[in-house]
Amino acid sequence: MVKYGFFDSKEGDRVSSAEDLACMYDGLVSDGVIRGLGAQLEVTACDKMQVLIGTGKAIVGRKWIWNTEQLALTIPPANESSVRLDLIVARADFVNRKVSFEVVKGDDIATLPKPVDTSIIKEIPLAMISIPAAATKIKTENIHDSREFTTITNLQNSAVNYIGKGKVYVSGENTAAAPKYVQRTNSEVNAHVLALNGNRLIDITVEVEVEMVSTKIYKVKPILPQEMEQIPAWALVSYVSNGDAQIVYTNTGVDDSDGRRYFDFAVRSTSASGNNPVLQMMKIHYMEPIKEHVKEY
Repeated sequence: MVKYGFFDSKEGDRVSSAEDLACMYDGLVSDGVIRGLGAQLEVTACDKMQVLIGTGKAIVGRKWIWNTEQLALTIPPANESSVRLDLIVARADFVNRKVSFEVVKGDDIATLPKPVDTSIIKEIPLAMISIPAAATKIKTENIHDSREFTTITNLQNSAVNYIGKGKVYVSGENTAAAPKYVQRTNSEVNAHVLALNGNRLIDITVEVEVEMVSTKIYKVKPILPQEMEQIPAWALVSYVSNGDAQIVYTNTGVDDSDGRRYFDFAVRSTSASGNNPVLQMMKIHYMEPIKEHVKEY
């Protein structure tokens, strides 16, 4: 069958369905937040147990949602004695035929909920909310950006994924001498490299569990696959942690022993519950020019 679209209907001779419109995205653009529109659906702190979703537009499950003014979402009450991780998502509900912004409540053991991706529900993440025990207000430091942006899918043949090929080393000693790095066997490094207009757009996710105490600075050193260049100094770094003490990213440098870049993290505030905060994930983003290889004769 040959299908085409769209033209104005005359007496019902050009009837189109929602699927006809949705299929326009196939081969053009992926699910995610659309860059450059409004505030790009950024999640920010509001009043008490609420967050604000900024203006912007996203594609979810081949459907679109457009937020034209700030929208407040209420976070469920905090647990009395334990940290909870909630997820803010844009959700396409194919049964009820709607797209909305929702709060996905986490469990009582600080496990981050995962976005749903089924034939009935499709979700994309916007932010993770770390809710300290007995909290009565969501603060800026409790909000961790988790947005995934749309990509041009007809360029995906120039994209490469490196899943689980890297390693992660962590040092917990803040000394003038070379730090002693220990490999974290339960960690993982995933990288997505997209070639676009003479540049590489690189997104790296480092999954690692580092329990931190306030007296030390922790150096996290991701080891990328051999096929990739080293992480540059201008890379943007974001991270996810849990606990009611605040973890901060303080510095970056290069380890003289192997030329690999490390990232320093420290605890800014003490824990009200006495539990040490845990660094759970790092995200590293940067763009670099594609190097031209000149053949010598």
